[in-house]
Order: sequence, then structure tokens, then C-alpha cells
Amino acid sequence: MDIDIVSVCETDMISRKAGELIREKLLANWAEPELRLFLHGRKIASVSFFDEAIGLLMKKGGKTIDEMRIKLKFPDLSPSDRKLLNKVINTRLEELDGQSPTPRQK
Repeated sequence: MDIDIVSVCETDMISRKAGELIREKLLANWAEPELRLFLHGRKIASVSFFDEAIGLLMKKGGKTIDEMRIKLKFPDLSPSDRKLLNKVINTRLEELDGQSPTPRQK
């Protein structure tokens, strides 16, 4: 199934609210064999959006990283957005694994 992020979010593709819309759409269609998210050349560059849309699939949606790797595809995600998305996912994985970095000792 194709999900057009631009159509779903219209002009707001950076906020947590926009990310929540995408997460809800993903969860509503999770039974599909593959979910392809399209940006049509637009850049997101927003930790808030990626965390709400994708990162919280694990925490609030109960999805595993393996399920997400198989199911979610980002055919036209820019290299900089891909790097940011991977960082968001890794941060959530660390949090869920109880491996969150501790503050440095002074």
C-alpha cells in the first residue's frame, strides 16, 4: 500500500501532530504486506515528525524493529532524512532496551 505523506499531512510535515496522523494511518493498514511512504522530493528534517510517525510504532504501537524493517519502505526518502530517521529509531530502541545513555559524571 502506498501512503502519500504530502497528501495526508498537507503543509505540515514537521510536527508531532502530522507524525501522529501518519502513525495512525500505518497502524490502520498494518495488515497490508508492505507500506510504502512517499515524500515526492520533499524533505522532513524533523525529529518530532519521525519519532511520532515511526519511532512510536514500537512504544505505542507495539511493533518490533524486525516487523518495521519488513513492512515499511521509504522509496524516495532523502539521504539526510534517512540518516535522521535511523537516529530516531536507534534512540527508541535504546530506550526500549533500557540502554538509554546516562548523564556524564562530573
